[in-house]
Amino acid sequence: MRAMCLCVVWVGVGGLVMAADPAGGKRVGEWKWSAQAAADLPGKVVDDARLGKVLLVERTEAVPQTARLANWKSPGLKTAFYAVRGQVRYEGVEGTGYLEMWNEFGAENRFFTRTMGQQGPMRTVSGTSPWRAFYLPFNGTGAPGLPTALEVNLVLPGKGKVEISNMELLEFADVGAMWAGMGVPLGSVGPRAPSRWMVPAAVGVAAGVGGVTAVCWWARQRQARELRRMRARDAG
Repeated sequence: MRAMCLCVVWVGVGGLVMAADPAGGKRVGEWKWSAQAAADLPGKVVDDARLGKVLLVERTEAVPQTARLANWKSPGLKTAFYAVRGQVRYEGVEGTGYLEMWNEFGAENRFFTRTMGQQGPMRTVSGTSPWRAFYLPFNGTGAPGLPTALEVNLVLPGKGKVEISNMELLEFADVGAMWAGMGVPLGSVGPRAPSRWMVPAAVGVAAGVGGVTAVCWWARQRQARELRRMRARDAG
């Protein structure tokens, strides 16, 4: 099984509006907590005054833990450019956690997107935050076909309480529309000097892509540890 993290991009981000389809994209799926069996959830479904049913994941032990949030089997995507979006709120998260999306292209090809930025909808899950948007995009240019499954996880290094809204699966006509769905013009994506409004975002993409640039210098040690952990989890 191959698992790869190939790129870090600098992007300027704003808020995400979930009420309508983004320009150049459309909603093709939704993950609703009320439709899931309680035994399959890593937490409990609670009511939020603004967002309705949300999932509450609470961890009380200071050990690394991965909570599987969603598993879209045969997602039915028709393009190589897609994203999962939603809202997240958290309190007292120790260390640096993140949301991730594993993209499966058959049994031997798995690639991931992780929210490893410092601000915006691709920032990490750390400390305390009110409700905010998150965005997990993927550019599958060069991948062996379209994804056969998508898995969304919450990874926490220790204690913390996290709430996640229902999630939407979006597909886009091209890579520009995919980034624009997060409020990022295509021209702003690429290896450029960071400003106060720019964030690093770790995005796993298929080998040989012609989209965003691979720059994993800042995460090599962390990536190696994470890959070992993921392999151990898969083997178990």
